Amino acid sequence: MRRLAFSVLCLALIACGSSGSGGDSPPPATVGPPVGTVEEVVDLPTASEGIAEGPGPDGAPAIYVAAGGSVFRVGADRTTTKLAELPGPLGVAVQKDGSLIVCGKLPGAAGKAPGGGALWKITPSGEASVFVGAGGYELPNMVAIAPDGRVAFTDSSAGKVYLTGVDGQAVTPLGDVSYANGLAFSPDGARLYVASYDTKKVYALDRAGDGFSAPAVFADGVEQVDGVSVTAAGALVLVRSSEITLLAPGSAPRPIVAASAIGGVPANGAFGFGAYGDGWLYLSNLLSRTIVRVYVGAPGLPLPVAP
Repeated sequence: MRRLAFSVLCLALIACGSSGSGGDSPPPATVGPPVGTVEEVVDLPTASEGIAEGPGPDGAPAIYVAAGGSVFRVGADRTTTKLAELPGPLGVAVQKDGSLIVCGKLPGAAGKAPGGGALWKITPSGEASVFVGAGGYELPNMVAIAPDGRVAFTDSSAGKVYLTGVDGQAVTPLGDVSYANGLAFSPDGARLYVASYDTKKVYALDRAGDGFSAPAVFADGVEQVDGVSVTAAGALVLVRSSEITLLAPGSAPRPIVAASAIGGVPANGAFGFGAYGDGWLYLSNLLSRTIVRVYVGAPGLPLPVAP
């Protein structure tokens, strides 16, 4: 394993930046290497896009990655296990029972290319089935699990954000966001963040009764945001094509590490826990087979979000 140290920010700066609003003292930063340190974790057969953290087969945290036409589990010991093969897998999220919800495409007819956009479900035993399909979706890209088990997902090409039930039924549009991409829930599950890749904006949708409010601009001027991860204190870590950026409430965006230090084009992030290392963000990569992790210096939000 090769380690590349990039001390871009001090731990105290991250701790202060990731505190919530108000006068509360910021939580202590996670003890570890310099913020911005990059480590290579494992090589996959192809470049990757979706990456997620959630319960593994033994109930302990695990990291899952969509790469090529397959979904893999990456062990804390740096081994990989192929769980299933799917047409065009992109974003990944993990349900409370360890099942995966994966953005992808409908299976094509015999001898034909895959069809329209769909969401797939992969059980802990590796059985794959269509979770949401036949709805005219163009490019389901990212997915997140709400505290009540409902599933939010983006359709990038259509510029839409959707919410569906725990069983994949009754899909409800939540609003329009230009090239809606990465999304994540706040620590209390009361807010859904959605990145707009082509407008330099991150939107917020607040919980309103049984649904969510219309998208409202939460941050502007952050270009090419592909993935959104959330710290335990509620700060956003934006995975951008050019940089990994910390966005704390009430603060200007702050760089953690440049994409050039990572190699390729980072796509999405998943925080590590326990044996995976607290305070580390694991990154998928659109142009590299190598999964890396970057030290953020603040603990992540365990997923799925608890009620």
